[in-house]
Amino acid sequence: MSKAEFQYHELRSLIESGLYEAASDKIRVVRDESSPSRDLNILRSLISARISLNSVANQVDESALNPALAERPWVRAEVLFVRGLLRFQLNEFSSGIEDFLNAENLYRTLHLGDREVLSGFNAFIGKLNAGLYPDSSIGLECLKAVERRATELGCRKVLGMIFRQKSYFLQSLGRSRAALQEVARGFQDLEFYAPKADYQLARIQAADCALDLALTEDTILHLEFVVPPLEARVQFPLAYVQSRRDKSPLTESALRSFEVIAPFWLSKWKTSKGEEKKSHAKWSKLKGELQLPAGRTIPVQHNNLEGKLIQLLIQSGSSKTLICEKLWPESCSVGHLDNRLHRLVSRLNTKSGMSLVQFDGKLYHLALNVQFTD
Repeated sequence: MSKAEFQYHELRSLIESGLYEAASDKIRVVRDESSPSRDLNILRSLISARISLNSVANQVDESALNPALAERPWVRAEVLFVRGLLRFQLNEFSSGIEDFLNAENLYRTLHLGDREVLSGFNAFIGKLNAGLYPDSSIGLECLKAVERRATELGCRKVLGMIFRQKSYFLQSLGRSRAALQEVARGFQDLEFYAPKADYQLARIQAADCALDLALTEDTILHLEFVVPPLEARVQFPLAYVQSRRDKSPLTESALRSFEVIAPFWLSKWKTSKGEEKKSHAKWSKLKGELQLPAGRTIPVQHNNLEGKLIQLLIQSGSSKTLICEKLWPESCSVGHLDNRLHRLVSRLNTKSGMSLVQFDGKLYHLALNVQFTD
């Protein structure tokens, strides 16, 4: 391992541990070296970029992250990796995904398995944030390829991240018990091999799942593992879960105080905010009656199409394509399926005298919290 490579790996390790002050001190030594090589200059720029990316004062110049300037392939791969991080932070997901996929291919040819799988996982997260997996069940299925490769190469850090991501998906599908079990699988891998922030995020996710299950003591226990200092990406998830625990919702104005808010956690906050405003309806499946907030009762049988649609949407929103495939698996044209769904939604909304089933441009949702009475 060359001197430049050793210095870079040492500095990257400090950053991944959240020790930005120590990394800043050490990088000064590299800055003062006489006649540094081109790759050493590039590696110094990468470390400076990683430090800046974790600050609200992001001053990274993308023109300095040019893989074509690197002399060695592994340096070129690192440039692509860091540029991918920058583009994700700028919400430029398409170009960021491309960078991570190119980095993944380079790392594979260099037999750098851990970096290969991490790049592939980051590309997956980019696709998720870009809305390419509109349904959590689709995301779970697509994540299997990354998990399979991580298992083949024994990449425990990435496996821990994958277990946490699977937990996110399962929770969004209303399976909080399974989500809690899944995130717990990755605790040790993340604690030993991943950046401190990734372990903290896993504990916060576990606490959130425990709240869903009314496991108060477990919630407290998981949050006790989240020990300062906290990276910017950890601060909002922690505040969100603490606000749920304390039954003191975060206001929209409070969000401005956070430097980084990941799309997934922001979605959780928006969902909880919407749930607080929702009125409740009670459904007796035995009687086939749905009692609306104003006291009005309408007939809804659990085994007819209206009842099946409500059951599909009780836990979370769902896309048109997934609803159609679940309700009408028989062979017919797409246009015919769309018309069937449109008529079903219209019929249910007319019967309820309100927009009981709503469409947000992407997913169908229930306007009420429907609770079973039997």
